[in-house]
Amino acid sequence: MFQTKVPNELIFYIVSYLYDIEKSLFKYILISRDWARIIIPFLWENSFCHENFKIDSLRQINFKINSFRRIIYCNLSSDERNLYQEFFLEKYDAIPLFNYFSFVKKINTLQIKNIFVDYKNIQFNLTGITKTVVNLLLKRSNLIEFIHIHNKFDFFEMVNEYMKDHKISLSLYNQFLKLDMLENLDNLTSLSLSSSYLPKYFDSLFDRISITNMKSLVLKSVNNRNLIENIIKLQNLKSLSLINSIHDFGDFLLIKEKMKNLRYLKIISFKINPDTEGEYLINEFVKHENLKILKARFGNSNIQKITIY
Repeated sequence: MFQTKVPNELIFYIVSYLYDIEKSLFKYILISRDWARIIIPFLWENSFCHENFKIDSLRQINFKINSFRRIIYCNLSSDERNLYQEFFLEKYDAIPLFNYFSFVKKINTLQIKNIFVDYKNIQFNLTGITKTVVNLLLKRSNLIEFIHIHNKFDFFEMVNEYMKDHKISLSLYNQFLKLDMLENLDNLTSLSLSSSYLPKYFDSLFDRISITNMKSLVLKSVNNRNLIENIIKLQNLKSLSLINSIHDFGDFLLIKEKMKNLRYLKIISFKINPDTEGEYLINEFVKHENLKILKARFGNSNIQKITIY
């Protein structure tokens, strides 16, 4: 039977449409080499980012973790294999069909740690293997656009090196004393911070951020002194999320007045009265000249999503 080859452009379009349906993508890998070459990068670009680590059964998560360990082992040097041999109960000698790490776009250090976390008797080495994998990813992929650094992990030397030549989004969770270690902030396009930080490090960070390149800021339970002053320095922000970080009525009005380029704003404050101050603030932000999406929750009210035309 005569068969017409499907153009790669059409395969790419189909795969893009099915991007969030992981099971379907796995099936389509088996169609042909052309399909596999296009699908594999889609499957791996978010493979080390926790929010995309979707599981629906214990069998599936075990399969994924074993697959990750196999690929990681194949990318380790001989010395690294010997150093971390406890993490690899099986030895994998096969050469991978693809350079899987080169497709990765997002890194979550906590998820990488969790690939090995079931080895309870060698907790002391979990940080070592995690740092090694992160270092491999940063060296093998030129596509990294997002890095989440979780509590107690120190990856700033690697991240600083990568940020010399790449623009990235950075998410930090409970990195209390590390803000002063960040360098090359001209290439930082998005920042997410969780929990409060020592004032001198926090203020210094915002002094070094590029006002031109910084487009998105997320603050979760950040209650630092001079917070509002630091936020309004970033005049080119397109997206701002303030979750339990600002509670002063006047500060919200200042954001509306000073930050003219905002397109997306999410504000959650349990200390603002939803029926008086909250309603007034929503009405004011709706008048913002460029704002397109507003999500707001005040007090114990439900979150409101307003699309502004």
